[in-house]
Amino acid sequence: MRDLDRDSVEKNYARALDVAEIGLKTGVEPFREPEKSWGSGSAAKVMAATGLDILQDPRLLKMMRDEWTSKTKGKPYLSPLPPDLQPPVKK
Repeated sequence: MRDLDRDSVEKNYARALDVAEIGLKTGVEPFREPEKSWGSGSAAKVMAATGLDILQDPRLLKMMRDEWTSKTKGKPYLSPLPPDLQPPVKK
């Protein structure tokens, strides 16, 4: 479907649902202090603490490895990414 056709189909659909058309903001809003929330910094702390626990407790690492082997039934992990894929890093 051409972009123009898709645009009109989407606009007609939005009108049928009585949804207002809203474009992109053109102004720059002032900087606000980010709100403190459970999700942002806490998740990173939990993941870091888990990694530290694994490094400090070889039994935990063995238990995790055994669970992984059990769940994957010995099949090796195959990445869904192509092997020749390079990260998009500017040099």
